[in-house]
Amino acid sequence: MDGVLPGKTSAQFPDSTRPSEQPIVVIKLAMRSNHPLGVLHRHMRVVGKMFDRMMDELDNNSDHYEYLGANRYIANERATSNEIMILAYFRSYEGLHKFSHAPDGAHREAWNYWNKEIMGKGKTEEGRMFGINHEVFQAPAQRWESIYANYHPSGLGAATFKVAVDGKDKWANPLVDASRGLLRTSQGRMAVTAGDENEVYGEDPYVNGNDKI
Repeated sequence: MDGVLPGKTSAQFPDSTRPSEQPIVVIKLAMRSNHPLGVLHRHMRVVGKMFDRMMDELDNNSDHYEYLGANRYIANERATSNEIMILAYFRSYEGLHKFSHAPDGAHREAWNYWNKEIMGKGKTEEGRMFGINHEVFQAPAQRWESIYANYHPSGLGAATFKVAVDGKDKWANPLVDASRGLLRTSQGRMAVTAGDENEVYGEDPYVNGNDKI
């Protein structure tokens, strides 16, 4: 239970006046090994370290890239757990694009490694045993929402936002109480309704005071 936040919370931009007030961009970046050595192959080790450098670069330049936070995962669809993935959040597509194409950046380094060392001339037979992908989602304001019940900070809920406090920059977590008001329901969290449409389903255990954050 270490780190778990009891109750019902939602990730919202600090100082917002309504739910999901600003747009958000999400990228899923992954690499998979179909080689007999799986994740033990040197390419996976090299790219794994490049993933580490990407995270360090984003953490150290979050303002420049409009970066909010990320989680890392190892896929378990196969017993070999041979896929690694990053799920990252940005304020804008422009910030994500700036990071992806930074000439001396960690992502560009991994991109070059893929083109030259994995899929370069004379290497494609083995190179085809590896796969990479990314998916990018750009959600406008009032078209995204989140809920966490008795959950540790994760995903957007583990991001950090720079806010001004007494003229100084501070970093804030976006999780807020979602047991009442607009944030009670999915449509409410997208500012579509008043957050009361789920009352037809009976008592909400998070509203009666038995499980508050």
